[in-house]
Amino acid sequence: MALAPLLPPLQGFTVGITAARRWEDQAQHLASRGAEILHAPALRSDPADPEGELRHVTEALVTRPPDLTILTTGAGASAWFSAADSFGAGSELLEALRRGAVIPRGPKTVAACIQAGLDVPRRGGHERVREVLEAARAGGGLEGRRVAVQLDGAATSWLVDELRREGAQVVSVRVYHWQPSHDDEPVRKLIDGVCRLRVHAVTFTSTPAVRNVFSVARQAGRDAELRERFASGTAAVSIGPVTSEALRREGVADPVEPARARLGAMVAALVHHLEGRRRILVLAGCEVLIQGAAVLVDGAPRALSEQDRHLLAVLAEANGRVVPKQALLDRGLGAGAVSEHAVEVAVARLRRRLGPAGAGVQTVFRRGYRLALDGAGSGSATSITPPVRRTS
Repeated sequence: MALAPLLPPLQGFTVGITAARRWEDQAQHLASRGAEILHAPALRSDPADPEGELRHVTEALVTRPPDLTILTTGAGASAWFSAADSFGAGSELLEALRRGAVIPRGPKTVAACIQAGLDVPRRGGHERVREVLEAARAGGGLEGRRVAVQLDGAATSWLVDELRREGAQVVSVRVYHWQPSHDDEPVRKLIDGVCRLRVHAVTFTSTPAVRNVFSVARQAGRDAELRERFASGTAAVSIGPVTSEALRREGVADPVEPARARLGAMVAALVHHLEGRRRILVLAGCEVLIQGAAVLVDGAPRALSEQDRHLLAVLAEANGRVVPKQALLDRGLGAGAVSEHAVEVAVARLRRRLGPAGAGVQTVFRRGYRLALDGAGSGSATSITPPVRRTS
């Protein structure tokens, strides 16, 4: 029995992407590791008119510089500086901001500031909005201070409300607006794919994307089902702590989160998580590798239907224990049929398609079916990667 060749780490897995901005970069990272991509943009970003309110606010800050500037997103900060350049106020804006303190939120915003020429620490950066507020308070109190806040695209801002409650004179800078996608059909398809076990992971890179996906799910009456799938199998993958908090508010208790809020780190965390679900079974002396929708027997791919893969996964989860026919029906086998005969037909077809390994799918008289692991019925499936690590 030859050791099964390792597939690319995400081959056999389908990953849903909810981002609209930079989703191509994310898709390229995932596809290069073998993943199938399902793009379902949960929102769109509409830029503000640079000749309208944004120009008016920018010129007001140039005329009367703020005591403190809070930049909440890297993309928003860069877009603001670029817009100011477009109407001839770029240098004046940066000079006005330099007269006061600048607090960037997160490493992407730190990078945007450094690129623009603003003097901010090159390492660190507050990730959470609450940390930004604490940093603003640490500067000597907020009463009467003029504070410019580059907003993150949402319609309302908890940070702005808190600053005003503490006496700050807030100047809101809206560079773009987050809006629901014009067409939520892709999101509905994503939700259906998750609920029908066809999507193995979903990535979220913003709080509004989380809210909109669950809003669409609630409208379809599938939010509880979606929440259950994230709890029991499909990975909800967050770009960082702020997005993770939004997922927890929607009832997703344990999102997969990278140690650092970076796209590459998020992809690495997802790879690590899904590699932990790759399994090797030994059936009838054959090595069976299960990796998402990919199944190899002694290194050769087997053409299994969606129902075949689902049946094999349910039996594999039992680790050699007997699974009753009714339990298999309850797990959605039999293509909607209610008779145990449908299970018998499905098991017979799985045996044929597994080839020589099919003999390891045993019938236990009057009880159901089991996998005779290690060819003797006493073995168990093994992982070929370390246990799943989640950070939060």
